[in-house]
Amino acid sequence: MTKEELIFRKYISEEDSTKEIAKLIYTVDEETFINIFKTENKAISAIEKRFIVSNTIINLNKSMNEEYFVLKNIEGKIIGLILIVNGKKESILSEFIFYIKHLSIVEALKFIHISLMDKLVLSDFGLGDLYLAELAVDKKEQNKGYGKFLLSKTKEIAKNDGFSKVILDVDVRKEKAKKIYEKSGFKVFNKKMDKIFNKKRGMYNMEYIVE
Repeated sequence: MTKEELIFRKYISEEDSTKEIAKLIYTVDEETFINIFKTENKAISAIEKRFIVSNTIINLNKSMNEEYFVLKNIEGKIIGLILIVNGKKESILSEFIFYIKHLSIVEALKFIHISLMDKLVLSDFGLGDLYLAELAVDKKEQNKGYGKFLLSKTKEIAKNDGFSKVILDVDVRKEKAKKIYEKSGFKVFNKKMDKIFNKKRGMYNMEYIVE
């Protein structure tokens, strides 16, 4: 499939499958989701529910700060996605209040647990930074250049919107992914390890200077 046959655009609730999106989000950090939700089906179901309530008028303030973009093939199937955060991520307290209002108490507590784990290892970033929070490609479509395509689109968005840097995180156990990002111009500026919940979990905090 050529790049010309792909569709890359912002998420549209009336057109895009939330189930397909949830399955892709799950692949971003499978180990953590399994540890928290115990099964893949439960994790994907909870992720889909969170996604739906987080990307509707119910949570307009968040949607203005965070945007999902989808990559679709010629048949209309979502084969990849990115989540970008424009300058500043909302606080864990506001996340907790939102989850308690719109999810079950059990689901809310599980997602807050994940947020607390992430707080220990994810990058710090500011208003001049574009944070690439998620980049996922369908497992059946990997090794076809779609990840690099999504990364190039992220850089393009950052440049067009006037951001000075693109920030992302890579699991310290995924050296291959780290090398791919380094070849794309990203450099490690910090390394954080989770010393509380999972001592094996850590992230390389990486940045790309927009030119």
